[in-house]
Amino acid sequence: MTKTKSTKRALLMSALSLLLCVSMLVGSTFAWFTDSVSSGSNIIKSGKLEIALLDADGVSLEGEMIEWVAKDGRAQDEILWEPGCTYNSEDVYVKNIGNLNLKFKILVNGIEGDAKLLEVIDFAAIAKNQTVSFEHPLGMATTTMDLDLLNGTTYDSGISFGGQSSTLTIDEYILKPGEQMGPIVLSGHMDEMAGNEYQDLTVKGISISVVATQAIGEEDSFDGTYDAQAVYPGLSSGTLEPGQAAIEIPVTDGTDAKVGTATIPAEALAPGKTSSDAQILPSGYVGNFTVATGMTAKAYEITVSNLKENNDVPVKVLVYIGKGLDPTTVKMYHYDEEIPCTYSPYDGYVTFASAQFSPFTLVYDADSEYVAPDALPDDLPKATVVDSDEYENVDLPWGKYGSWSPTEGLDSQLEAAYTFSCTETLEEAEANPYANWECDFYVKLDRDLEANQIFLGGNYGSFGWVGFHNGDLTLEANTEIPLLGSVAGAWSYVDVVQNVGNFICGVGDVDDALTGATFTVMLRLTNPEDATEFYNVATITHTF
Repeated sequence: MTKTKSTKRALLMSALSLLLCVSMLVGSTFAWFTDSVSSGSNIIKSGKLEIALLDADGVSLEGEMIEWVAKDGRAQDEILWEPGCTYNSEDVYVKNIGNLNLKFKILVNGIEGDAKLLEVIDFAAIAKNQTVSFEHPLGMATTTMDLDLLNGTTYDSGISFGGQSSTLTIDEYILKPGEQMGPIVLSGHMDEMAGNEYQDLTVKGISISVVATQAIGEEDSFDGTYDAQAVYPGLSSGTLEPGQAAIEIPVTDGTDAKVGTATIPAEALAPGKTSSDAQILPSGYVGNFTVATGMTAKAYEITVSNLKENNDVPVKVLVYIGKGLDPTTVKMYHYDEEIPCTYSPYDGYVTFASAQFSPFTLVYDADSEYVAPDALPDDLPKATVVDSDEYENVDLPWGKYGSWSPTEGLDSQLEAAYTFSCTETLEEAEANPYANWECDFYVKLDRDLEANQIFLGGNYGSFGWVGFHNGDLTLEANTEIPLLGSVAGAWSYVDVVQNVGNFICGVGDVDDALTGATFTVMLRLTNPEDATEFYNVATITHTF
């Protein structure tokens, strides 16, 4: 037991000394024997995969509004929806303007405004008058029909061969260089049963997105199928390493925008599977649930591959919607059912868990603002933080712990130093109503952090003085980092009292790179059942 406590203490002390730099271990540099030889010159030219969304005149619609069309020629602000009506958008075309075969999907996204109205409007992207071929063992038929690009649908050609009808399943669309598909329309239909509660509402921001990736068909490799495994933007993969409990996959939308992460437990994977793909893409589906006027509804199609059949093991998913919103307005729906979720106004992510994946919808007040609680409960645990001036702006005996040590040639002095102390005994902490609440040190800087701008260090018992710089780690301004959660997992208030006690830590500015910037450390208690309920027990701010 003593050895376990010592190990936990070592982990915790190391984590606290990291402060802002918990993510600093960005790899090692190796030296290799090298040699080179050159032949005569040749040419290697990479292909270009590029897709365009065009209007009927061939003009790009990127960033442009797609207008609804009324048969009587009414202007956009005069088109009013009523039960039973159907409106189509202007004609658009999808064209391959690169030099590689590509496959694409059409998505409806960007839905904002009175989301309640979306309960009774169904959207589809329809390719009009497309000619398709139906293969059959006894022959081939060609026919013309409208194709729903949002849903891979099995079509019946209406032609029989020996008593059997010909069918074709279309779930993705391949274009060769220079080819285009169209005309395509965004079609919306309002439910005939929509009641009076749907009057005088407005939906805005509806748009079409086209996502594309490589497609099979180019005979310029071993065969023409090497592109078969190409994935769409937003799809990320991960592999389970030996002994690893879960796969954590960061997911983007292909444009470097923040989207989210998926953490897939090993026990959620199908037998024999050691890898998974996760994808988060905008969707046009909003479930049949009531959304208050003025709220924003954002729909997502979330997929996770290689889960076992009828999986019942929750997969943790984070979706980014933006910082600083009121957490009480954020709700998550799976199809039509509201599911538990938590939203952090500090990092902007909504966290939820689900064992099955398909359409999800986030509903929130995009215009709200989070106001942190300024009143603390009387029985909240206490901690003291006092200045330790004697350790500031002096040369301290920095030691080495693992790969962490000051970098030669960079300033390694603390401009501000503090002593942290738990004020309750272990017995008092165990009896406290907040004993099992998560306890962590959150840190942030009110300026973007560039490489090697900040120095951090502390004195940790037998380890002595341990310090280092932020190396290649860069962070956006006001990004909060939970230290223990990032390095040593979740710790309760009792864990901290039992394993920490007192310690000295501080921060320094490297070569006056952060002059005028404010560094903040918050000792925070968070309700493990509701991450939106938390209190900052102690807060330190230092302006360089």
